[in-house]
Amino acid sequence: TYALGRDVDAGATGTTGDVWARASFIPIARDADRFLGVFDGQGHTVAGLTINTGLLTHRPSPDFVGLFGVVGAGSILRNVGLVDVSIVGQYAGALAGQNVGTVSNSYATGSVSGAQGAGGLVYLNVGTIDASYASAAVSGVTVAGGLVGANYGNFADAIGLINNSHASGNVNGIALVGGLVGTNQAASIIQGSY
Repeated sequence: TYALGRDVDAGATGTTGDVWARASFIPIARDADRFLGVFDGQGHTVAGLTINTGLLTHRPSPDFVGLFGVVGAGSILRNVGLVDVSIVGQYAGALAGQNVGTVSNSYATGSVSGAQGAGGLVYLNVGTIDASYASAAVSGVTVAGGLVGANYGNFADAIGLINNSHASGNVNGIALVGGLVGTNQAASIIQGSY
């Protein structure tokens, strides 16, 4: 179990300079190494987070990028705000690239760009998102959504539930583009979501 005791200034992750040595945050729990536990922001924010897994950055390039790469089943991310983020990756979300657990009372602002897909808060949700929002500008090629890129349910232990959540950022993409969700397959968007 982890908790933030104060606001975090992550501006150093966006330090400019030599493109080969550019500072960029490496997502927590990448790909197969899922985050398993509880992360409680306690109402605090992480500001200025930069993730760039582009070819010129010499940074690891996991499939899913965000503050957390992959959030595992039964895990919880709650009560945290991501402010003025700049996220670039293959499948990108500000808070999580993939969520199989629960995200609640969390939000993101800034910009999120996916070489394939992107979501303002989470790219791929097969868990639960509750009482959360995103106002990030989102850009993705195959899938792009203001809150979630792809919301999936009905396989393995997937739920794909979005409840009482919203998005208000600009969303751009080529296919499967939506203001709230880019694509919703066998999943649920309910009660006060817009």
